[in-house]
Amino acid sequence: MKISIRQKLVLLSFIILSGNGFIGYAIYNSNQKHVEAQEWVQHTEQVINQSANILSLGKDIETASRGFVITNDSAFLEPLFAAEKTIFTYIGQLRRLTQDNPVQQQRVDSVNFYMRKRLDFSFKNVELRSKQGLASAIANTATKQGKHYSDRMRQITNAIQLEETTLLEQRKQMDERSAAAFNRISAAIFILMTLFTILLLVATGNYLVQNKEKEKRAGELIIANEELAFNNEEKEKRAAELIIANRELESFSYSVSHDLRAPLRAVHGYARILKEDYGAKLDPEANRVMNNIMGNAKKMGQLLDDLLTFSRLGRKELVRVKIPMNAMVANLCNEIKNGQLNRKIEFKINDLQPARGDAVIIKQAWVNLISNAVKYSKLKEETIIEIGSEVTGDEIIYAIKDNGAGFDMRYASKLFGVFQRLHSDEQFEGTGVGLAIVHRIISKHGGRVWAEGKVNEGAIFHFSLPKN
Repeated sequence: MKISIRQKLVLLSFIILSGNGFIGYAIYNSNQKHVEAQEWVQHTEQVINQSANILSLGKDIETASRGFVITNDSAFLEPLFAAEKTIFTYIGQLRRLTQDNPVQQQRVDSVNFYMRKRLDFSFKNVELRSKQGLASAIANTATKQGKHYSDRMRQITNAIQLEETTLLEQRKQMDERSAAAFNRISAAIFILMTLFTILLLVATGNYLVQNKEKEKRAGELIIANEELAFNNEEKEKRAAELIIANRELESFSYSVSHDLRAPLRAVHGYARILKEDYGAKLDPEANRVMNNIMGNAKKMGQLLDDLLTFSRLGRKELVRVKIPMNAMVANLCNEIKNGQLNRKIEFKINDLQPARGDAVIIKQAWVNLISNAVKYSKLKEETIIEIGSEVTGDEIIYAIKDNGAGFDMRYASKLFGVFQRLHSDEQFEGTGVGLAIVHRIISKHGGRVWAEGKVNEGAIFHFSLPKN
């Protein structure tokens, strides 16, 4: 009995469907194990990330209250209030994530306890600074209660992360085993399906010859239409992407800097734990390496903070008010001098013209420029910094002169770029972003920034603001 091509197609199709059913069942079982392992890995990573977020908010609470105590500037309280609103929600989420682990649940409860204590202590410091002054807030800080609460919170959170990291490695190994099994089954399926497909193609070859040219032309027409539609769609998509690219550039810088802070703190935290727990057992070279890790993690944290500030400036709306420059600069110089008690520093402040601008970020520009002058004058026996202003035409020009290391004027154009530094880290630490922030602040106000210097004889930094 002769079997027709149609009958052969039906028979081969039945064989393929039956094989697919059997193979599909095997894939399903293997895939379920793989999915379950991946879910456990994701769950463990969520616990680690959430605990890192809690550590980050805890650091924000400490930094915000400390900044307010030092400067009495309410702008520093924004992270404190933001942390107060979200921290216990994060802790609650962490508790739900660890509900299958009683030991971790106890640790989360302890984190909750010490976080409340730390938050209460920070608000007490803020209240003392506001109502009784700097001395009372410093006296309260000297009790070291806040440090105790912060240290306990970090120790417990690090213990949570350490256990979850161990679990993560175990679960990743389980996931890898599941993935390997899945890959073996997939390879077997591919081989079987390839064989059946070849048989099916051979059986249908004669049947398709008669209609080959007709179907080819129809297929080519369909493909041509699809390509035309695709090209038009791609052009529209690229045009839309180009429009939003510039808007996303600032957001990208902010997101990268912000999201790097949590893993960076984890690096610093683990390095500190290793040093505290095993430092006595390590040889001098290992201790030196650990110190380098911690020191560079701290520097990177400072760099990320500066990058966040630089990114936020691009989106900030200016609030222009009349700024009493004399009072602002005098206060900043006193604060900086009080923080450098082991150095002989003399500030000479001439009569500074008031100007209109955003007081918050103009203050940041002054902080960066004065701190820069203090830093690069540290090698002198006595640091002398002169600050003055003059009115020329339609602008007010301010100048900060120091007697420090100075610079070669050939490189003056590089001073205000991001990561452009003219001195080595060994002599003068810094992130290479401070002067770029100054440039962005002053440019945003319609002013300009420039500098003059001579090697080993000091430098003068100028910036201008419009008179009106």
